[in-house]
Order: sequence, then C-alpha cells, then structure tokens
Amino acid sequence: MMLDIQEEETSYRLRKTNWAEELGDAVEKEGISVAQSGIQSGDLVVLEKGAWLKPGHVMLTVWEHAPEKRESVYREEAAAVEGDEARVLERMGMVKLGDVDVAISGTLMELKNAIFSKFLEARGGLVMPEKLRLRTMDAKRQVGAVLRDNSQTIKRCKLSSGANVAVQVLSRIEQMTPTANVIWIAARLTASAYKAFQREIK
Repeated sequence: MMLDIQEEETSYRLRKTNWAEELGDAVEKEGISVAQSGIQSGDLVVLEKGAWLKPGHVMLTVWEHAPEKRESVYREEAAAVEGDEARVLERMGMVKLGDVDVAISGTLMELKNAIFSKFLEARGGLVMPEKLRLRTMDAKRQVGAVLRDNSQTIKRCKLSSGANVAVQVLSRIEQMTPTANVIWIAARLTASAYKAFQREIK
C-alpha cells in the first residue's frame, strides 16, 4: 500500500474518530509520536486523501442546510431507512458538501469565501459569499446558533477541527443585528393529513 501511495504522489492524512466512529480531529503534524497525537489503544483512526493541516489551521465539515427542501419524516419512514443516516439527513434538508481547511485566526467572511470557492462557485447565478448564512451543528447534526458578524474569528466562534458547520444559501445579503433571531416556521401534519396533501399535489 505504501508503494502505491508513493507512486501516485498522493498526500494522505490521519483523522481521529469519536465514540460513534464519526470523523473528528485530524492529526495536525507529521513525525510526532502516537502519544503526542492523542491516539490511544483501541481508537479507530481513518486514513484519507488530503494534505496535512498547516499549524494554526482547523478542518471543518460543511453541510448545506436547505430547510425549504425538507421532507416530512414519519417514524415508519425513518424505520425504512434505518442505518442510512445520509438518506435521513437528506430528507431533512441536509446535504454534506465536504471538508474545508481554514486558519483558526481567520474570520467568518474568510470561511464563507473558502466554502463558496470550493463548493458553490460552480453553481453560478446569484450565489455569492455575502449571501451565505453559517450555523453551528450539534452531535446529532441539528442546526444551532447563527454565526453572525463576518469579522469574528474562527477561534472566537469556538470552532475546532472536526466540527460541523451548516451553510444556507440565501436569496439576499443578510444584515443581522446582535439581538436578532432566526426562526423556521412549519406546519405539523398528521400522517393521514400528509398523505391527503400528497394526493392533492400529484
């Protein structure tokens, strides 16, 4: 395997995993000992393509959050796709875009620019970094607080390697005040009402 890697001249890095075997922090330096990297006996470590992180940089996993495309997921539907987390998240309006490398001292605007150039620029149209809204995500991939103030640093936002960030593509540039809140309003339908609604729109 090492011969294949050297022949292809492809960079590989190590990623740690959490208790749920989800990708987490990347080992930031080559040449350090296993103990210095924080890897313990029994830990699962993933080898993936990509350059080693530069000192002072973090790797964030970016998800596109499109609540307007969200589908209602009932218990029986969730059971049908049990174990397929990606499909469940997609039905909830969450699509994984990939990882982005950014300096811990960088600003939210720099993070938006990095996300735009890596994942969204090819879409063209009216998409631009200034129309992106960033939100935190918890361990269950649920979106949380809006990351506001484009001049705020990644460190100040408490984003570390392995963290998930949700990005929403807005139709206009958003100017949020420090006290403003974002609320998503949706109607709750019973299973029978939802099925009747589906028949009406077909």
